[in-house]
Amino acid sequence: MDELTSETVIKHAEFLVSQIKSYQEAGDYDEKNYYNCALIKSICDISGVQRNQVKATKHRVVSKKKKEPKKFVEATVTPLVRNVFEELFAAQMADEGEKKFEPKPAKKGESGGTQELSGNKAHSKKKDINFSWADKGTKSGSKTYYKEAKIDGEKISPGDHILLDADSDDDNAPPYVGTVAYMYEEMGNPMVHVKWFARGIDTVLGDTGDVSELFFLDTCDSVSLLSYSGKASIEMNGTPDQTQWRERGGTKPKEWKRTDENSFFCSLWYDEDLGRFEYPQRQPENSPATTEHKHCEHCKILKEKKNRYVAKVHKKTDGVIQSVMWDRAPLKIDDCVYVLPEQVKMKSKQQKFGKEAVKKDDVDEDLYPEYYRKSEYVKGNNFNTPDPFVVARIIKFKEEENEIKLKVGLFYRPENTYLKT
Repeated sequence: MDELTSETVIKHAEFLVSQIKSYQEAGDYDEKNYYNCALIKSICDISGVQRNQVKATKHRVVSKKKKEPKKFVEATVTPLVRNVFEELFAAQMADEGEKKFEPKPAKKGESGGTQELSGNKAHSKKKDINFSWADKGTKSGSKTYYKEAKIDGEKISPGDHILLDADSDDDNAPPYVGTVAYMYEEMGNPMVHVKWFARGIDTVLGDTGDVSELFFLDTCDSVSLLSYSGKASIEMNGTPDQTQWRERGGTKPKEWKRTDENSFFCSLWYDEDLGRFEYPQRQPENSPATTEHKHCEHCKILKEKKNRYVAKVHKKTDGVIQSVMWDRAPLKIDDCVYVLPEQVKMKSKQQKFGKEAVKKDDVDEDLYPEYYRKSEYVKGNNFNTPDPFVVARIIKFKEEENEIKLKVGLFYRPENTYLKT
C-alpha cells in the first residue's frame, strides 16, 4: 500500500470531498458539519476543487436515518385496537434488553388489571354523617324498605345514580358508581341495593379507557348506605342508527365534554366473563315509579342466568306435558336432541383399539441404542377419544319428584350396528 502523504490527498481530493459530502447528507441534522470545516476548505483551495460543483457519490456511505416512534403492533388493525394493545402490553412487547417485565402486584379488589365489582362491599370513609329516612317505610320480615333517604341534606331515592366509597386502603381509589334499586334497614343498618356500572379500569381496557365512560353490568349488590359519597350524573347514549354508524366508520369519534369528576356517559354493556362490549339488548330501567318496594331488574337477569339450564314445564294440556322450557327455548315432543352417552344404554357400543404393548423388557441396548425412544402410543388409535353424543327424538315428558325426565327414541350410528365390523 502506498504511503499516505499530502500529495495523495491532493491527487484524490475530488473523491475525498464527494465522500464527505455524501456522508454529511446522510447524517442527522444535529451531527457536526464536517463538509464546511476549515480542513475541507483548505483541501479544495490547494487542489482547485470547486466545492459547489462536487456531487455526492451515488452509493452513500451511511444510509439516511429516520427517527420513527416505537411500533409494537405490526398487524394491520384499526387504530383503536392498536392503541389498546400498545398501551396494555407495551412493557411485554418492548424488547430493549432491559429487565423482564414484572407486573405490578394487584391492588385489593383487582385481578389481572381489572377490578371485580360484584361481591365487594363499599364502606364509609366519613367520620360524621347526618343520615335519616324521609318516610315511614314498609315492613317486610326483618327488613324495613324506604323510598327516600337524606344524607348530609341530599335526598336519595330509587333510580338515582350514586357514588359509593371503594373498599380499598388506597385513599385515591375512585368510588364505585351504581344506580339505586331500593333501600332498606336491617338490624339498625341502613342498606342500599345497587345496580353496578363498570369503569374502564374495571374492564379489559384498563388504564386506556376513558375516565368519563361507564359500562352497564348485570351485577348488583347490597351495601351500606353510609358509604354514600355523592350523586353521579350519567348521560345514557342509546344504540346509534346503524346507517349513520357505518358512514362514520373509521373516523375519530366526537369527544365527550366532561363537566366535573362526577359526570359520565354510558352506552355499552360489558360481559365480564368474555371481556366483550355490546349494545345492551334491554336497557336497564331507571324509573323509581314501581309498586314493588323490593324491585331490581338485575336480580331477575341473574336469576334467569342461574336457571337457564333448569328444565321447567312450558305447556301442559289435560295433565300431559307438551313442552318444556330449557336454555331459554322450548323443547317439544318430536324434537331431536343430543344426549350424553353415559345417560343411555346402547345395545352395541363402538369398539376401541386398546394400547398396544410394543416395548420389550429384555432388549439389548448395545444392539438397539435408540430403543428408549420407542413409545407405547400407537398413532391413529382412538383409545382416549370420548364417545360422541347420542342423537335422540323426544317421545314423552315425565315429571317425577320435581324433576322432568325424557322418554326418547334413539338414533343408531353405524358403529352401534352390525356395520361396525
